[in-house]
Amino acid sequence: MPIFRKINSTNFCEVTAMYTLALDRTAKLPLIRQLYGEIRQRILDGRLKEYENLPATRKLAAHYRISRNVVMEAYELLRTEGFIESRQGAFTFVAQGARLSRPPLPQPTALPDLGPSADIIDFRHGLPALDLFPRAAWQRTVARTMASVPDRTLGYGDVAGCLELRAALVAYLAKTRGVTCSPEQIVVTAGATPALALIAKLLLTGNKKVIIGDPVNQDIYRYLATLGCELDPVPLDDHGLQTTLLPGCTSKPPAFTLVTPSHQFPTGGLLPIQRRIQLINFARSTGSYIVEDDYENEYAYEGNPVSSLQGLAPEKVAYIGTFSKTLAPFLRLGYVVLPPVLLAAFHAQGWFATHQPSSVCQLALASFIATGQLKRHIARMVKAYQSRRAVVVRELGRRFGDNCRIMSGPAGLHLTAAFAGAEFTPAVLGHIERHGVRVYPVREHVVARDAGGFADQLILGHASLCEEKIVTGIARLSQALATLP
Repeated sequence: MPIFRKINSTNFCEVTAMYTLALDRTAKLPLIRQLYGEIRQRILDGRLKEYENLPATRKLAAHYRISRNVVMEAYELLRTEGFIESRQGAFTFVAQGARLSRPPLPQPTALPDLGPSADIIDFRHGLPALDLFPRAAWQRTVARTMASVPDRTLGYGDVAGCLELRAALVAYLAKTRGVTCSPEQIVVTAGATPALALIAKLLLTGNKKVIIGDPVNQDIYRYLATLGCELDPVPLDDHGLQTTLLPGCTSKPPAFTLVTPSHQFPTGGLLPIQRRIQLINFARSTGSYIVEDDYENEYAYEGNPVSSLQGLAPEKVAYIGTFSKTLAPFLRLGYVVLPPVLLAAFHAQGWFATHQPSSVCQLALASFIATGQLKRHIARMVKAYQSRRAVVVRELGRRFGDNCRIMSGPAGLHLTAAFAGAEFTPAVLGHIERHGVRVYPVREHVVARDAGGFADQLILGHASLCEEKIVTGIARLSQALATLP
């Protein structure tokens, strides 16, 4: 194959493409980058072919009335990246193998539904009131933190998270949740799911069996399934996990049992002390652990929040918490309190044990806790959520009367309601959505049992909706159910 290709009638048009480059002296992009980009693109798409001679730098500069240095620097960039070559005393030419063939255009496919349209009122659960996020207070705290942190804070931090935040969490959790721990037991994570991932990494080393409540959050179920877990569902009732149905001594013991005892998802049950003790005794007798996901724990609307399960058996319970519900999901701040016996295994994993959120955000949160701002914010949110929940209960009673029964207790960011005679099949849910409201059936979270016992139940998240939308949404739900075909 020849090194150069002579200019002839078949390739002259390709070379003349060099004299039709789109250069704009008024653009913000420097002429060097413009020239480089234009030539580069013509090589990639084949308008300038392999071994095609490029104009001399002086000739191209004269044509475009630009400095020869501009052309020389653009050529040098292309030469460095391998797009062009040159030989001493010869032309500069397009290098072999620099054309990028385009893949066939993919066939258009339907995009997944990523959220509600502007007209749909969405009773999504697990989403806090983003409109009530304390923007000004958080911004001031972050600004003060950023201005005062030492340079070392901007580097790679402790694999377990900033000590200041872990120390603040020790005091906060002891006071609000009855959690017993030291700063060394706390690992800061980028949310609750990474915290669960860390626990799974530590506990699922050989035994893959995990006990879960049924129904269970389907996102958690699918995640554990991807880890290869042998999921053993135990039925829930109005009070949470039915501990009398835990597997007997002849069965294979689990690596851990996953529970949400303060506000069981999705039923909203509160695990009573008798069942908590039974669960702890089960973990002790089988040599397994309990993973307590204490999401939404701050939001109790009658009396004070109940104490954690961890406080009863710190050596057996890994406690997961998150600030996605108390502040906002965008912060990506969560944590796990590890039993002391797991600390060595955690630190043995080194830097890849977990991925830390921003150190500045961690320190800002530590300040937010220490100065009492988090406590005041939560107090405001409890009032707001209590009011919104009361509107849901009131409107359900007004629209449905005795045909609707509230199943869950007065806590959390959602409630579960049963509608007499209803069956929330996909067709019925579609009919409801065509009336401008989106609701979520409990049956979607049932794992092992016949979903018929939950067929008439809906999960209604209320935290992210203003009271006016709640009223309109329940009215639309009533109209939709009244007009079922």
